[in-house]
Amino acid sequence: MDSGIKLLGYIASALFLFMSIMLLLTMRQSGNMRGARPWLWSTVIAAFGIALNTSQESLPPFLSFVLGNTLIVVGAAVSALGTRDYRLHRPLPWQPLAGLALAISLIIAFYVYIIPSNAIRALVVAVPTALICLWHIGLLLAGSPVWPGARGVVQRRFRLPHAIMALGLLMVAGVFVARGAETAILLARGITELPPSGAPQTVFLVYSAGLCGRLLLLIGMVVVIFDELNHDLRALASRDTLTGLFNRRGFTEAAASLASAPGSLLMLDLDRFKSINDDFGHEQGDRVIELLARCAQANLPPNALIARLGGEEFCALMPGADLDVARAHAESLREAFHRESAALGHSRQHTVSVGVASSSAPLSVLVPLMARADQALYQAKRDGRNRVAVASDVATA
Repeated sequence: MDSGIKLLGYIASALFLFMSIMLLLTMRQSGNMRGARPWLWSTVIAAFGIALNTSQESLPPFLSFVLGNTLIVVGAAVSALGTRDYRLHRPLPWQPLAGLALAISLIIAFYVYIIPSNAIRALVVAVPTALICLWHIGLLLAGSPVWPGARGVVQRRFRLPHAIMALGLLMVAGVFVARGAETAILLARGITELPPSGAPQTVFLVYSAGLCGRLLLLIGMVVVIFDELNHDLRALASRDTLTGLFNRRGFTEAAASLASAPGSLLMLDLDRFKSINDDFGHEQGDRVIELLARCAQANLPPNALIARLGGEEFCALMPGADLDVARAHAESLREAFHRESAALGHSRQHTVSVGVASSSAPLSVLVPLMARADQALYQAKRDGRNRVAVASDVATA
């Protein structure tokens, strides 16, 4: 093997091991992100595979050709299956993976020991690796704007880090397609013996462009993990820890992203909440708050933005709901909460007062709409609590 190619191989192995350390450190910050652990293992597997294959002049054929090439193919498969788990929430199928490893190793061993042929051995590595990389790209694009109709996708986020991964995979796939195509052409010409490093016209392309593609893939993996961590932290910052509903900040951000459409807003306030804490304790007060959150989720439209603004105060924004629809939902919520509070086992049932306001202005303009719903809520309190009050006027754009 040419000394320059050998140097590239060892550099690739060292960089992959370094990137595996980066992945490991990143994973410690990200918790149990789906797909991250297979990505780490795929990096380690590929590093050892490349190192063994590069050392073919000093190692026995079983280690350099059979095991080294098998690890290269299996590393690509583990990486793709990690993305499958990340996108579709499907864990690694260990038995099929072991079957793939066994099949590749047996085929390569056959063309090393029984019918020696570097050309066919190169095809056995190039074709599956290229197909796996193309499948991996498809998994990354599933659920993205490029392929929004993909089925079974749980994680649909697609940002610049995902595009970096896809670009790296495209480079690696292109390299193996070129290697396989040249090898197939040579075989068609009756040339069955090639240098151990592969077809001479693409050997430098395989080791240099392939290295760049794999590094892009690994960098993308690290940045995706950081991006998911940042996304989770932002989600935590926008959610109420007790109920899982939006907090005031998350509610405002979510409302700002709504299309310019009319709708209605509910302001809800638990009646005599201080006496609930005083009579039954703060732990039971939290149970009452959680019950109101569940009733709101069950009795309001699926597209409603529901938030706990603080303490016993809640609100719900319902895009597209006119005043009559909003009032009907508010009554349903009020009745359900009063009825289901009996299951808490307290000496009295609990109630909620609701203020309703509607607007034909964009719902992202929250301040005046919330003020009007708040006035209606105060009216419900003044009228005796445990009731729904509607703002008398409807705002227009």
